[in-house]
Amino acid sequence: MLCKKINGYFVFNSFTKSLIEIDDRDFIKKVLNDKKSDYFEALYNQGFIVDSDISEKNVLNYIYTKKYFDRESQALIIMPTLDCNFSCPYCFEKGIKLTEQKKYFEIVLKYIEMNKNNFRKLYLGFFGGEPLLRKQEILEFLFNVKKISKDRFDIYFYSF
Repeated sequence: MLCKKINGYFVFNSFTKSLIEIDDRDFIKKVLNDKKSDYFEALYNQGFIVDSDISEKNVLNYIYTKKYFDRESQALIIMPTLDCNFSCPYCFEKGIKLTEQKKYFEIVLKYIEMNKNNFRKLYLGFFGGEPLLRKQEILEFLFNVKKISKDRFDIYFYSF
């Protein structure tokens, strides 16, 4: 990206996060004609000049895909209940219902057990009406997750 300033230009490479200041708009064109110059080497090292056989678009796609399919961590949003112990006037749920969901934690534990060797970090997020209405089940669940982990993976918790 080329950005005009009072006495020259800033050139920013959003891929490498490099920024240079130049006086002449044609500076880079001049440098490209002298591949042995120190300027050429500096621009090459900062990613402003890349080999013609490298596709920066493909590199960015690879980085995105790698992070998207990262098996280093696993995040699960656990929703033990939609029930709530409040009766807020604006809420469409209208308070406690206390429906049974006995197999819910069994199913999640089974998933964790089956995949325990596929990640090093497990993020467990608790969501719902008020998850702590199922406090005893959550404590049992967490105890069982800890047993499954056996130092294979770290466990992190969050709630929203």
